[in-house]
Amino acid sequence: MSSLQVLTPKNNTELAEALKQATPKSKILGGGTDLVILLNKDEIEPDLIIDMTANKELNYIKEEDGDIYIGAITTITEIHDSELINEKARCLAKACEKFGSTQIRNKATIGGNIANASPAGDTLPALKALDAEVSVINSKGEARFLPLGDVLAGPNKNSLNVDEAVIGVKFSAHAKPWISTFAKLGTRTAVTISRISLAVNVVYDEATNTINDAKIALGAVGKAAFRAAKLEEELKGKVVNKELRAKFAEKLSEVIQESIPGRASLPYKKEAIKGVAYQAFEDLFSM
Repeated sequence: MSSLQVLTPKNNTELAEALKQATPKSKILGGGTDLVILLNKDEIEPDLIIDMTANKELNYIKEEDGDIYIGAITTITEIHDSELINEKARCLAKACEKFGSTQIRNKATIGGNIANASPAGDTLPALKALDAEVSVINSKGEARFLPLGDVLAGPNKNSLNVDEAVIGVKFSAHAKPWISTFAKLGTRTAVTISRISLAVNVVYDEATNTINDAKIALGAVGKAAFRAAKLEEELKGKVVNKELRAKFAEKLSEVIQESIPGRASLPYKKEAIKGVAYQAFEDLFSM
């Protein structure tokens, strides 16, 4: 490895200064669960690593004016354990519960999962179903919010400029009558990497047993997590029963068909999503 510089900013002002030195070869270090592996395998050779972990300004979970804010270096474990997230963004808490091993959850950060932009990133469908926006800072110290979809540019690729970094994420608090969940199918049981994942966030009227609004997002299907907008519209006003559960599963299978036509994994995923759909439906409505 050639000469490598490591900067460890302790606040956002120092982070902005560090970003002034960034080049296309530079890397941002959050939890390091992906970056360290690439370094150890000599698959990347950065000239600069900006280590975010000392910037305690970016470690928080809070609610302000009806929105929930999470700092970029907040770990997956901290999000999973948060009463606020479990109450008002349960699909994200469930995604964090199913995120790799205990050791990975203790190190991995929400900012890293967003910036890494893996199609199989567990938090991403949940964040899509919450209409999340990503907070980004540049080398001038200017911060802005971008829709999550604008940040996810493709498999393991984000749209940020060289001198930009993810510093947080925000979304509206989804208290009742919103209810949500996350389900996935992985490649192995102990440290499960998603082969397909689903986040469901709905407004549920218990009195009439109907769904009045819906936000459905899928992951590990195609280039990035995405919303199933047509299916969302079809769920509105529907009574929750076994027939709707079956229709939901079939419609998701159609979404998979449209999303990855011709892909070798299509036949498998078209069927696999049905089981994931049943898991989500049963968790939401205790069916």
